[in-house]
Order: sequence, then C-alpha cells, then structure tokens
Amino acid sequence: MISDTLLPTAETEDFDPLVQATLHFETAARHLDLEAWIVQRLRHPERELSLNLPLITNDGLPLMVTAYRVQHCTWQGPGLGGVRYSPDVRLSHVRAAAMTTTWECALFDLPFGGSAGAIVCDPQRLSERELRDVTKEYVYALRGIAGPATDVLAPGIGSNAQTAAWMFDGFIRAAGHMEAAAVTGKPEGLWGLPAFDALVARNLFLLLEQVLLERGGLVRGATVAVQGFGKLGGAAARLLHDAGARVVAIADLSGGLHNPHGLDIAELQSYVETNHVMLGFPRAEAATNEQVLETSCDLLVAAADEHQITAANAARVHAGVVVEAVQETITPAADRILADRGVLVVPDILANSTRLLASVLEWSRNQRGLCRTNGDVEAHMKDCIQRAYLAVHDCGAREHIGLRAAAHLLAVDRIASALRARH
Repeated sequence: MISDTLLPTAETEDFDPLVQATLHFETAARHLDLEAWIVQRLRHPERELSLNLPLITNDGLPLMVTAYRVQHCTWQGPGLGGVRYSPDVRLSHVRAAAMTTTWECALFDLPFGGSAGAIVCDPQRLSERELRDVTKEYVYALRGIAGPATDVLAPGIGSNAQTAAWMFDGFIRAAGHMEAAAVTGKPEGLWGLPAFDALVARNLFLLLEQVLLERGGLVRGATVAVQGFGKLGGAAARLLHDAGARVVAIADLSGGLHNPHGLDIAELQSYVETNHVMLGFPRAEAATNEQVLETSCDLLVAAADEHQITAANAARVHAGVVVEAVQETITPAADRILADRGVLVVPDILANSTRLLASVLEWSRNQRGLCRTNGDVEAHMKDCIQRAYLAVHDCGAREHIGLRAAAHLLAVDRIASALRARH
C-alpha cells in the first residue's frame, strides 16, 4: 500500500515546482516498483531548449529575451503544451509543467505526450508590437521541432487566443506551409474552436458535477465560493449558478463579494463589464480574498493564481471540496493540512486538464477534419472526464490515498506499460 506519508512534505513554502513534480513521480515509481530504466527515462525530459530571442523595443533598443521549450515524453504521441508568458518563470517551472502534462495526457487516454514552454517577459509591460514580435521569434526558433505531429503549441499562463494567432502565423512563416493543427487555442477565424474558453469552463463544470455526484450530492443546491472571476472562474461560476448552485462568495483582483443567499452571477458579470471592478456591486457585502477562500461552503473553486492556499491559511479553509483549477494554487504544505482535516482536494492534474481536452479537440478537428455537433462534443468530453475521475477516485479509495497521489500512480503506471510494450 502506498502511504500519504511518502508524499512531498515541504516544511516551508519556498519550494521548486520541479522538485515537487519529481517527488510525486518517484513516490508512484517506488510503489509500482518500476524498472530502473523506466525511472530514468521518465525522471528526465527527452529534450529541452533554452532560447535567446532578439527583440527591438519601441525605443529602438536591442534586447535578448530568454525562452524555453521542454518535451518530457513523446512515446504516446506528439508533445502538447502551453507557452507561459511571465517575468518570473524559470526552466524548472517548464520542466515540471511538461512532466505534469505527460501525466494529464495519460489520465485522459490522450495520444499525446507532455511539453511546455515559456517566454520570460511581462506581457503587461510589452506593447502589442513587441509581444507579437517576441512570440513569432519564439516559434521561428522552434522551426523543425514544433508541428502537429511533433510538438503542438498552445496558450498558457499570460497568453491568450491572440498570442496563439501570432504563434500560428509564426509557424506558417517558419515552415513555409500552413498546418492548422500546429497550434491550438486559436481564434475561430483561424480554425480554432468556437468559444474555446467557454468549452474549457464547461469541461471544468462537468468535472465538478462528477465530483459532487460521487460524494452523493448535486450541483443544484450546493454552496460554492469561487476565487477568480476571469475567463475560467467567471464562466464556471455562471455555469454553476445556472445549474442551481448557490454562489455565496467570489473574488478577483479588485476585491471580493459575499452574499449567503447567493449572488446573481449574470448580473455581476454585467456590472463588472461596465465598471471593471466588483467594488460597489449592490446586492452583496464586500469581502477580502482571504475571506472568500475561508468561506464555509460545499465547493471552493480556486481559479485565480498560484500559491493561494498555503500553510498560513489552509486550516481556515472551510470547504468540503477544494478544486485546484489553476496549476499550483495549493502548496504542498497546505495540501497535507487539507488532507488531515478531511477536505477533498481535486488536484490540478485533474482540474487543470480541462484546457488540455479542449486543445486536443481543436487539434483533432484541424488534423483530421472531424466535425461534431455541440451535443456530440459535450457527450465526448463528459465521457472522458467521467472515466478519468472515476479511475482516480477508485484508485485513491483502493490505496487509501488522496486524489493527487492516485492520479500520479495511475498515470505513471499507464506510461510505464506503454514504454514496456515498445521496448
């Protein structure tokens, strides 16, 4: 039996994401008693690139921008992974993200491997022209490496459909021909999925529905707090509200709101679109971000930023279920505190994969010309999510471990089986 005591136990909140990702893998590998050659193969990425991208600023100054691309494992299929834009990202972040994406693909039985990329810059401080140029330079530097059959690019943290469109144009210029499946998350006019972000949120909703159902509850009547009111958090809150959940607290960068009787999410979205902040919304009390995280509720959806639930506040989280909808929202120390208190954590390896599923659908349509109706898409996504969650839930119950450890155990076992079969 695998024990939670073998899982990462960071004593402080200062940790390297690669160390945590590797510890999760090695814990699973020890339990599975993997062969040494498989352990070595999966502990290290197949390929990693450090890039220097030339950029001329609007002031006419030459600048070199650091960037990365890591391909962790492509034995199951081409790499697939987002490109993160952040001034604080390090190579270890990218290695960890690529490894995690490998496990996510395995959990959902997707014919892909894990990749990840990053451009070390603050997108908020670059002009549109500077951001476009550095994005296209990044794709040009990956010529011969990125592509629909080798490594598929996608938007990550700090990027969006517009940066995906620039990646797509950069790929066409570098390759000399057009392959729509080389980049996902594109605008609909460039063969992207209609309402890509809405589909990601819908997938998250389907996962939340399955989690509540497995616990003997329903979305209708559940009390919910949501941290983050952007494309993902806002859309998920709207879907939960429309399905009959009572969203009692919500927060974004501008502040938070609380109403024990439930917030009207459609009305709140209209208010924020007009005023650009939550402050002053008439039918709720103002709340801090901390108060929203600590609201007593059935379901807490953490969809804002990294490291929001830490050792400092985990003991005050009063949700029955915490959903890590953004990577590394919950620190390892907080994860242990929540587990000890009996709080069910739906980890990012499951909840953040809703974006991965949408990317795979877009790739499939672009690559093979598959066309599904909206009903077919939802049925397909619901089946994928249900099967993955039930497999992880059953593994956790069987081994007496949390969902995070169970997800890693299942994913590593599936990849190891594929490696043996092809060895």
